Amino acid sequence: MGEPAQTILPPTADTTPPVRTSAPLSLKVLTALAIGGVLYIGQTLLVPVLVGVFISYALNPLVDWLTRWRVPRTLASMIVVVTVIGSLGWLSYELSDEAFAAVRSVPTVTKRLRGTVEKLTGRGPSVVQELQQAADAVASAADGGQPRRRAGEPMPVAVVEPTIDVKEYVWMGWWSLVAFGGQVLLVTFLTFFMLASGDLYRRKIVRLAGSRLSDRRVTVEILDEVGAQVSRFLLHQVITGATVGVATWLAFWWLGVDYPGLWGLAAGIMNTMPYFGPTVVALAAFVAAFVQFESASQAAIVSLASLTITTLEGMVLTPMLVSRLARMNAVAVFLGLLFWGWLWGVAGMLLAVPLLMAVKAVADRVADLKSLAELLGD
Repeated sequence: MGEPAQTILPPTADTTPPVRTSAPLSLKVLTALAIGGVLYIGQTLLVPVLVGVFISYALNPLVDWLTRWRVPRTLASMIVVVTVIGSLGWLSYELSDEAFAAVRSVPTVTKRLRGTVEKLTGRGPSVVQELQQAADAVASAADGGQPRRRAGEPMPVAVVEPTIDVKEYVWMGWWSLVAFGGQVLLVTFLTFFMLASGDLYRRKIVRLAGSRLSDRRVTVEILDEVGAQVSRFLLHQVITGATVGVATWLAFWWLGVDYPGLWGLAAGIMNTMPYFGPTVVALAAFVAAFVQFESASQAAIVSLASLTITTLEGMVLTPMLVSRLARMNAVAVFLGLLFWGWLWGVAGMLLAVPLLMAVKAVADRVADLKSLAELLGD
């Protein structure tokens, strides 16, 4: 007998959809931790670089306007940078007298604040103790300057306070000033070179995006949106910050608060931080006014004036305009302020909104980041 015939069945088509592989959750967590560590460790370099980049975005329209009048781009960039530095130098010179006076008054203000706190908390010397100290002083003068000791009272022990090393504090302050000056110099040169280079790095980034036309188109869209949003946002912040600063200066000058110019400058800068900035200014103004006038009602008036100026603009109008500009929800802006403030401190809170704008522009156009874009979107 022959072998049975074998039936060969045609291969069936596999209708099972392919499984899309993705990186494990543990790898994503490790990557996020690594990025956070790099951002934290490199903040000394990253913060000035980001400040320079964002300032160049804000000043680029002025340079473009000068180039349209046939001014060479390098010269136009130099004119804009020198004008900005000169304006900041003039403002610093005008406020230098108030700044030095404020520094000289720190010991006096600290002593008055400590005395006020002791009166409020009841921890200061009582009336009986003050009378006893006065009687001891009179008795000491009668004994030739020697303190009188009562019967059974232990021998007083003189406590020698450790001396303060003034040279060490001066040396530390000098190095802090040198480090700050180095960062300002880095920001200045970086801003100038980016303005003078024009769209050089823009073209390089587009070429590095890939050879496909779709990749390059997405890269151009991201760069355009980041530049437009950051430029408009920083222009808005400069205008509103100057308005809040001038209004605070006039209000505090009218109320008789010491150093109104410094308060106006602080209010204008802190106004760039939604939610937190106006609150900090109002609380600090209340404490300073309470120490100066020794009146809670007067301090409340000063704090209320600060809130009247900054709350409507800094806590209502600015977040609304920022949310519309970047199409981000208020919760995302608030959490972003918390995250970047925790990571980089005050500098992180100042850079939080522009960084969120850049992240949102990238996430809107990258398929793997759609979930992040959904969380940031309005």
